[in-house]
Amino acid sequence: MSKMNIFLVCKKYRIQASGIYDSETGKVIVKKGSSISPFLSNSKSFSRGIAPIIKRREKFTDGNCVIEDVEFKSLSTAANFILGRSCAGNRLWKTEQGIRIKDLI
Repeated sequence: MSKMNIFLVCKKYRIQASGIYDSETGKVIVKKGSSISPFLSNSKSFSRGIAPIIKRREKFTDGNCVIEDVEFKSLSTAANFILGRSCAGNRLWKTEQGIRIKDLI
């Protein structure tokens, strides 16, 4: 099974995102209706990655909600988009059974 439903939840900011992960290509589709963090990190480590995140948020979100499916090249890039900061996507995205993607690959 190369495609699976995945979820990213951050209770602190009431974020609930869902997506589809293709384990063969590594690509992720963040699904319409997913919520995103209202914040964007201004840390030095994330400075290089912030511009593309801002562009995608402007195009694919309305407030804190994704308004159409968005494809990303990796779990981390998708998680960065959702959380507005640099993060390890394979640790944050989970399967429907609550298993981290990191533990599957």
